[in-house]
Parts: sequence; structure tokens; C-alpha cells
Amino acid sequence: MKRFSNRDYFQKTGVQMQYEIWQLPVNQLVSSQKLFYHMDPAPQELRQSIQEVGVLRPVQVVSVPEEGILVVDGHRRVHLAQQLHLPQLPCEIYPPEQLEDLFYQAVHLNQFEGGLSLMEKIRVLHRTREQFSPALFEKLARRFQFAHLSRLESFLDDCVALPEWLQNYFHQQNIHLRMLQKVLRFPVAEYQSWLQAAVEVRWKPAELITVLEQVRDVALRENESPEQLWHRLGADTILHSQATAGQKNQQLKRVLHTARYPILTRMEAVLKQEVRVLRQFFPEGLEVQWDKNLEQPGIQLQLQIGRAQEVDTRLTRLGEEKFRQQLRKVLQRLTTLPEEAP
Repeated sequence: MKRFSNRDYFQKTGVQMQYEIWQLPVNQLVSSQKLFYHMDPAPQELRQSIQEVGVLRPVQVVSVPEEGILVVDGHRRVHLAQQLHLPQLPCEIYPPEQLEDLFYQAVHLNQFEGGLSLMEKIRVLHRTREQFSPALFEKLARRFQFAHLSRLESFLDDCVALPEWLQNYFHQQNIHLRMLQKVLRFPVAEYQSWLQAAVEVRWKPAELITVLEQVRDVALRENESPEQLWHRLGADTILHSQATAGQKNQQLKRVLHTARYPILTRMEAVLKQEVRVLRQFFPEGLEVQWDKNLEQPGIQLQLQIGRAQEVDTRLTRLGEEKFRQQLRKVLQRLTTLPEEAP
């Protein structure tokens, strides 16, 4: 991929950026932002590159008399240089009046070279609103296709107020805007344990929304909070067990399903017990299936016959009275509540 240069930026925008390159002490560089818009502050590839050959791409800074030498682009390089105890870094020094253009160029460069996740775009816009002109804010909102959102500034505030671990999760999952808007309907203070579980078992955003909706429905029906439901189901024990992430995922969904459909779960347990008896007539080769939601009537029997000599024996067994009685019992269980069973 072609590397973006200052000349490219001038050709695209008509803004001529003037700067000088100096080797500056790392301890003199000051962060120009409260919130880094890059979610990964120190990727391993960048760390390895700096360890092997040093910092090749200069950090972009602005010298402001009242505040010092402010880093505008290159926060990850500065962060790694501090960790690796590098004494100085190559820096492009710009005059203060070019700060806004420099920031826009940095955003343009990052999006051009590697792209920005939704959470990173949100953090860019939030920083722009806090530190730069309304014109630049509107320009980036259009660029990121956020301009159509109603209450955009409130949406940005809600997103950057999320816990760091949750923002990182949304970043890693590359969540889409509509998905994020749906998740924000579930306050972190009320659904914190369920959201932390999503990070632990790596639920996809669509899975997370489904779980949150089910939790809300069950909690409302049982007149309890989502956190109370979490503890009642023993979900904390599941999450902190030695099981794999996939196993925890299945267990959490299973206990939630049981809480959501208690009658259906009891009926399924009774059915499985009766079907187990039915299979004893054919220890090998009988499969019994039914609609797990119990919306479709009846069952399906699939009998495996491996040899011609087995045909008469197996068909005779199908006609035995005990088998037919058990088959009728299974069918009755499909339409009988567990507490009504004889």
C-alpha cells in the first residue's frame, strides 16, 4: 500500500503544512488528548519494530508556549518509547496555528492506512468536539457517516463514558453502529455481570443483544433485577469455573433458557427420559427427534437397518405391544404438562 505523505495531504486538501524535524527528549513530550482514539495503545508488531530498528516515522507535535510540546499523532510510538526507555524520538514540529489541520491529517492518515473501528471513530469525534472547531466536528461526522444521527453529542458522551474494558470489547468485536445503539439501551450498572460475561466468553454483538433481551424479559417477569437473576442462576460460578470459553458460553445460555422457559424445560426433561426407554428396544440404530419448542406435533423415528437378515427381526420388534405402549407414552408427553402427568 502506498504510504500517505504530507504531499498527498496537500494535493487532497490544499493545506500546506510547514514543519521541522528534530530529535526531542521523550520526557518532554506531552499528550495533547485525554482520550486516545486508538484502542490498542501498543501493538506487538510496532513494539518489535521499535526494538529492532527504532522509531522510523517521526511523531507529529505542536509547540505551545503555555503547555509545552504536545503530541498530536504518534501516541503509541511515544508510549512504547517510554516503556523501552528510549532517550529521544524524531519529531515533526508544527506551529500552534496548524494544530487543527494537523489533527485532521493524522485522522485521515490513520483511516487511509489501516482503518478505524467504530469505537475509534467515536473517540475521534468526541475529542474533536472537546478540542477543535464545530466546523471540523461536522466535517468528521460526515466523513464517518454519523451526521444523520439525532442527539449525536449525547451518543458520543454515552459511548466514551462506558468502562474501558467494554469499549475494548466493542472495538475487538468490530461492532456496527446499529448493534452498538441497541446495546446502549441496556445500562451497564444494571447489566454489568452479563456484559462482563460477553467479554469472557467472546459473544458476538448479535449474541450479546439476544442474551440481554432474554435477561430483560426474564427479570421483568420475575420482578427481579438483571444482577439478581445473574446470582439466582449461579452464573457467577459458571463464569469463574475451569471450563473453556465455549463451555461457559453453552452453560450460561442453557441456564438462561431454563429460566426463560421453565415449563418447556421440564417437559423436555420428561420427554428425554421417556425417549431413553423407547431407544432401549433398539440399542443400536434408532433415532428419535421432535420439535424442541413443542410447536410442531408428533415425533420422527429413524431406524437404521444394516443387513438384510435384520429386516424381519426389526419390523417384528416395531410391532411389539410394549414398544407401541412406550411410543404412545412419548406422544402423550408432548401435549401433557409435567405436573399433569400420571
